[in-house]
Amino acid sequence: MKMEERVELSDGTVLDGRFLVHAVLGEGGMGCVYLADDLVLGHEVALKLLIPGYRGRPDREQRLLNEAAFGRRVGEHPSMPRLYGVGRLRDLDGCPYVAWEVVEGSDLNSVLLSRRRIPPRVATRWARQVADALCAMHRAGVVHRDVTVTNVFIDGSGADARVKLIDLSHAAFVPEPGAPSRRLTREFEVPGAHRFMPPEQTLAIPPHPKMDVFSFGVVLHEMLTGRNPFEHVPDRETYIDLQRAGRLHVPQIDRRGYPEVSESLVELVVGCTANDMAARLDMHEVRERLDAELTSAPLVLVSGERGVDTPSEAAGSREVPDAPDSKGVLLDTEAVLPTGVEDAPPPGTSVVGVGLAAGAMALEEQPRSLRTIVAVATVMVVLTALALLLAWPEDTDAIAPATPAPRATSESDEMGVGEALPRTRPAPAIEPSEPESGEPDERPLAQPADPIEAPAEPEPTPTRAVAPSATDRSSKRKPTPRVEAPAHETEECRGAVAAALSAEEAGAWVRLEILTRKRRCFGNRTQWAKLRAHALLETERFRECSALADEFEDPFVQKYARTCRAQQDRP
Repeated sequence: MKMEERVELSDGTVLDGRFLVHAVLGEGGMGCVYLADDLVLGHEVALKLLIPGYRGRPDREQRLLNEAAFGRRVGEHPSMPRLYGVGRLRDLDGCPYVAWEVVEGSDLNSVLLSRRRIPPRVATRWARQVADALCAMHRAGVVHRDVTVTNVFIDGSGADARVKLIDLSHAAFVPEPGAPSRRLTREFEVPGAHRFMPPEQTLAIPPHPKMDVFSFGVVLHEMLTGRNPFEHVPDRETYIDLQRAGRLHVPQIDRRGYPEVSESLVELVVGCTANDMAARLDMHEVRERLDAELTSAPLVLVSGERGVDTPSEAAGSREVPDAPDSKGVLLDTEAVLPTGVEDAPPPGTSVVGVGLAAGAMALEEQPRSLRTIVAVATVMVVLTALALLLAWPEDTDAIAPATPAPRATSESDEMGVGEALPRTRPAPAIEPSEPESGEPDERPLAQPADPIEAPAEPEPTPTRAVAPSATDRSSKRKPTPRVEAPAHETEECRGAVAAALSAEEAGAWVRLEILTRKRRCFGNRTQWAKLRAHALLETERFRECSALADEFEDPFVQKYARTCRAQQDRP
């Protein structure tokens, strides 16, 4: 379909006397979602319509209507958008529509772009809400098949945020034993997003609830580490080939690099992402384990046998599963916990310190006043040591770690999660996408260093004429020239590349075509060519697409170009 056909409704359009259209919320390969006022129900809705090129095609229309059927089967759930209506619009020649609740907030991918990773306690609470939504779907006999970081929306801050799982465009009913297939995708089409699909989903087998468990595990892995375990796989085709060959495995989270992640969470991710579907947990087991993780009462270790490793550990809190049996120095949490820390233990909760290992037993037998003095003295010693540690000058030239370890996430970070969320327009409850859609997975690299400015020439001062010494000659070096960063390393270009990858994953072909016009932003020429060819094919710019084959020998570029030439040659 042509680019001008992708978006057709202008602000102020009224459909069937019921929907007052305002703006586009989201666009995918198959549909478009508009923010609209429902003049009958009296509130805003996310109105999903097919794009003009797919109207009148029974298979596409049925897929859109099926989304409402899945929503009805599941029923209302606090972690899923509410279904407001479904039908056909007379003003658009009977085009089907689905009206959903407008989901506010930011998708999890945007949160990860700003936060890198989520503190374990917050991640567990968010994951618990997603798991509850999936349990409701599985009870209703529906498989989501597209659980990704862009289909999880976060509204609010920290552990108290409300989380919703959106987008039923790839969902399917679990088939009854012996029942004929009701699939609407073609035999070779694989629904879902690469980097999240389990091996069996790449084989296009009938839907099974454990497909969602695998994808959920990948999402949880990404929340806890800030990295998708399959981010090294360059594209969808390669991912599908490698999964079908059994060559991809989710690596176990290494607690040496992520010490704040509990062993039980590590084991949960392992249980979710087993390649063998029979070895995988089911979603009800996942939810039970998350509940157990949340109900384990954390204590705060002020100072331990190793001492305080980093300022973040001292400022935050370290979780321990149970209070030790041995007696320790008991301090009141109000005196030692940083103010404003979310999920801090209530006043009066004991905080275990093991700094006085030799004298701890004797301390218990001393009068209360003496215990108080020793306790306060212990806190002062710890705080003084921290102050000296923070004030110590850092010799960056003398000590350079070979591999920087990931930043430890403390409980005090939890308050900042919501504050870092980019507040955008209300996001659509359903992000339309083609079966080939996927999710953005690239994280922006570290920002490039500022350009090196040439130092100003010193003002000349009158001196007696003497023969220049070696020291004089070396001190009169030429000014350092300004070094410009390559175009593809600029912040603007990195953002454009990340947006292009997101657009391809979501099937937003018009947006991808626009973004790939900035060829200078792509340091990898082959990556640009594949994205560009794909966008030109989907937007029916066949001549430009075919021409790329003359410049690039990449097999994917050649494949897209052959398809474009075949379309050109059609009468």
